[in-house]
Amino acid sequence: METFQKLRPDQDLQVYFEQPSAIAALSEASAAAFHLTGEWRQQSDWCVVEWTRDNPIDHPLWRNLPDGDLSGITLQYDEQRTNAIPMDSTLFPTVEWDQLRVWTEHNGISAFHRVPLMPYAQALTGTYQPATCTFTLTGTPAAGDIVGLSWHTEHRTHQAYANETPATIVQALADGFNTFPGGIEATANGNTLELRYIGFPAAPGYRHPGANGNRVGVYNYVKGTGSLTWNEPFAVMSGGTSPALWRLTLPFASILDKDGNPIDWQHVRKLRWTYAAPLSYGEFERMEFAVNISNWTVSGTGTGYRFAGAGSRRLEDSGAVPQYSGTWAHAKGNYSGGSIHWTSEDNASVTVRYSHPQAHELYLGSRAHAAGGNISVSMNGGAPQTQHLQVAGEDNLVRRFLQAMPAGDHEIVLTKTADGSTFYFDFLEIAQPETVFPALPSHSQLSLSTDWDTDHSLSIAPERTVALLRRLGFRGRVNHYVGAMWFYQLRNQGYTHAEATITFTGEPVFGATTELRIGNLDYGPAFDTVFTHLNRAGDSASTIALAFALRINDGSTAIRAEASGATLRIASRRLGIDGNKITAIATPSSGSFHASASATHLEGGADGVWRTDIQATPKLNRAMRDWHRAFFTALAQESIDCVTAYSTELRHGDRSVSEGIAQRYWDQSAVELNTPALQTNFATKSLAFWREIHAESAQLMADGGLVPYLQLGEVQYWYFPNPSGMPFYDEDATAAFLAQFGRPMACIVDQYQNPAAFPDEIQFLRDRLGAFSEGVFSYVKALYPTARFEVLYPPDVNDSSIGQAVNFPGDAWSTANLDCLKTESFIFTLSSNLNKSKETIAVSAQKGFPNAKRAHLVGISDYSSSWRKEMDFALGESLESVTLFALDQFCLVGYPPVGRPRRMQIGFHG
Repeated sequence: METFQKLRPDQDLQVYFEQPSAIAALSEASAAAFHLTGEWRQQSDWCVVEWTRDNPIDHPLWRNLPDGDLSGITLQYDEQRTNAIPMDSTLFPTVEWDQLRVWTEHNGISAFHRVPLMPYAQALTGTYQPATCTFTLTGTPAAGDIVGLSWHTEHRTHQAYANETPATIVQALADGFNTFPGGIEATANGNTLELRYIGFPAAPGYRHPGANGNRVGVYNYVKGTGSLTWNEPFAVMSGGTSPALWRLTLPFASILDKDGNPIDWQHVRKLRWTYAAPLSYGEFERMEFAVNISNWTVSGTGTGYRFAGAGSRRLEDSGAVPQYSGTWAHAKGNYSGGSIHWTSEDNASVTVRYSHPQAHELYLGSRAHAAGGNISVSMNGGAPQTQHLQVAGEDNLVRRFLQAMPAGDHEIVLTKTADGSTFYFDFLEIAQPETVFPALPSHSQLSLSTDWDTDHSLSIAPERTVALLRRLGFRGRVNHYVGAMWFYQLRNQGYTHAEATITFTGEPVFGATTELRIGNLDYGPAFDTVFTHLNRAGDSASTIALAFALRINDGSTAIRAEASGATLRIASRRLGIDGNKITAIATPSSGSFHASASATHLEGGADGVWRTDIQATPKLNRAMRDWHRAFFTALAQESIDCVTAYSTELRHGDRSVSEGIAQRYWDQSAVELNTPALQTNFATKSLAFWREIHAESAQLMADGGLVPYLQLGEVQYWYFPNPSGMPFYDEDATAAFLAQFGRPMACIVDQYQNPAAFPDEIQFLRDRLGAFSEGVFSYVKALYPTARFEVLYPPDVNDSSIGQAVNFPGDAWSTANLDCLKTESFIFTLSSNLNKSKETIAVSAQKGFPNAKRAHLVGISDYSSSWRKEMDFALGESLESVTLFALDQFCLVGYPPVGRPRRMQIGFHG
């Protein structure tokens, strides 16, 4: 028996990230802790941890009834960030890394709030220590020499008297720092000056600078006839520290937003915590990050969830009950029951009549999105109520509470109002609320496939993914598809930063002001950031350029800068053409001292593409590694076996001939799939990449306590031609064939050609596929001798003469090399061709594999297909395992779980 709690990390949180450049995942989640880890690949990267009232993940059996009442809850947790902007950062929060964002919604009134976190934070470990820098003054001063240092808008200057020494000048400068506070205190030690950045403690909203001071730059100057000189022209302070571990205590009911406005904590729709890439001083470099959360405690009242328990049911959009009036459209998909209806016609309606023997709560299943609007709901002829289904910038399947209903007969009429919107009708839910979820019967042969490309793995903690399998009763060997989209490292290719230069010429006028205005073409001058510099007595054109570079790098989140002599180079922090919108204007632009800009705005920013970095080590990124290690650990604890699957597709694979990893058609165009992904080839370079991928995956499985089990998932030549011919002609293959046979490969125009007409090509291609497979097997086996291997073979897409001849290298895929041969036939399943499905299941036996080494994968995406009968056929064959593809569809559609009576149909739960 299980209960479900609001805000519990392993039950109720999701993670999302800037795509595609960032990658982030939850792992090691429990009721009291979780880790958020991943990689930043550009300066503007971010990720968020989200709680939402409208649970988008769980199966309807225990998908909590929407409950946004957090008013009785206090949340407390400890947080430590590594390579993420600290919560106490003084940088401008471009993506609210120092705030909790809160969305509320009630009776059509929506609100958005930002809550600063620092007022609710207590430092647990670490202390504030100021950032420091030192300068040493040497030489012989002359009377009247001007010596000084400058930072931000401040400076301290001393004019030398007769008979002074470097030590007395340094002491005078230290006295100036300490007498006139400007954020820096100083200590003189002979002719060496130590500066410590302490900020402005008396200022309103003061945050102790600590590590924030590590960005503060100080430059110096000497002007006169003596021989004085500083050891360095400038320094950026370093060594500042801030607390590393913070305890956050959030008593929601008493929290106001940053403007002092009250928050409707009884009707919260969504919460988001945000984390972002740290601000680089120079050009951004890819880095891993981690946020460790511990001692997570949810206390108070209203912490538990209810769900639709025994006796509940859903009246689906495609059943016999709903009666539609007006023009409605219909589609299948990952909706409750597998379908949804919608209308854009004003006053179109749907009427649902039903009878229920008990008092219950009634919910509407719909879609809240930017083009949604208002609908009128009339219940049993009563006064209509309005439901609001417009949510700017979002698109979610939601449930909305309508009313508590008595037992008996009911008529519900839902009418789209005349507001130009679109109304989606998914279901009405008759809910008998419960708080305890009973255990379900389990099945040791049947399993669900999981997929790290989808939210039911990628966006949630791996412990939650495993809990979904356990609750649904699936105990068979899991087919875990790592996917084609997120597991690898990325590099940017062809991206450039926009930039501009400003050159200062002449002698600065003492006491005059030099100004630099940074803006954006989209917003206009009213939103410019203005940097002003009061020219010091010892300034030169070069120190003016340096002063602006230090100011910009101390905290500008849009640009960075560097000074080379009297030239200031400004570059956008953001990659691509967006940087070309940044304006940069310096004054004075004429006179004896003036600034000349290369352009009025930054130029040269170009959008490139993100590409898989096949040379990176390790090959698997940090988020993938941490999530999967925790996933395998959770499976091992449940005594559930698992195979890790790759299909040699890469969403960001480099299509170029120079990279040499793409399968190619006869006309040399790369094979691009609608995943979207690049189909990789079987050349040496591709093999080197994929064998490392499989070896690293084996290590993760072993780390998690599982015997490594790896699947070559559809590792074959692509099954279909383009107008020029089949995809057998990558540069490595054509060169190898020419070397072996002394002639070019012939063009095989489609998959239905007679293989006998191309004996050399067929044997060559089949051997090449076999060599690739054995290359992976042998490499991993050498490192992990107990590793197991499976091949996924799809007879449906290979239902052709060429496909069957080329795509099954029998010697490599033999019972001696493989622990299992798994079949799939999604095309046959979707077309309800049960004869072909039976033939597919039989293929593994025909290839000589015993039942203990046979498995089958069943596609369940279409509720109206024959997948249940295909599943029963496979189970009847006593295969090692039968897997349903996939977990996300099973939960979103709401299929009845294992062990439920067969009389229960889609849409009934409880």
